[in-house]
Amino acid sequence: SLGHGPGSKGHGRGLDNENCQCGRIYKPVCGSDLKTYANQCLLDCHAEMAEGRQIGLKLLREGRCKEGQKKGRGPK
Repeated sequence: SLGHGPGSKGHGRGLDNENCQCGRIYKPVCGSDLKTYANQCLLDCHAEMAEGRQIGLKLLREGRCKEGQKKGRGPK
């Protein structure tokens, strides 16, 4: 039988990719937490975890996050 009750997926243990059943496709996306995720699947997976739900994690844009990018508009 599959599954062992609630919590068997190990959610809420921080952002470790072992919990995400994603392929090893490298098509980077930038999350609203300004972290680069290897692909959309990983970002979606992290968004479902406790930490991701807490901050309302979502796709910011495709491609890597720019280094030093800040939330909001800075003087530039």
